[in-house]
Amino acid sequence: MRSKAHEGIVDMTTIEDAVLAYINAHPEGADDDEIAAALGKTRQQVNQRARQLARDGRITRTPQKKILNLPKGR
Repeated sequence: MRSKAHEGIVDMTTIEDAVLAYINAHPEGADDDEIAAALGKTRQQVNQRARQLARDGRITRTPQKKILNLPKGR
């Protein structure tokens, strides 16, 4: 199943791919709620994928008022 995402991020095959693409397109960072709204997914779906991406070393999660998801190296 393919989903259509936000801001030119299209034809992603998985939620994880869409979450990673969204984060990489927003180097200033994005919280789980923002990503979920943009992708039409639940916050829980995004949170699970973002936590896995962080464990895999593909993104950085930083606690602020909300946890920001940043492209790796930011």
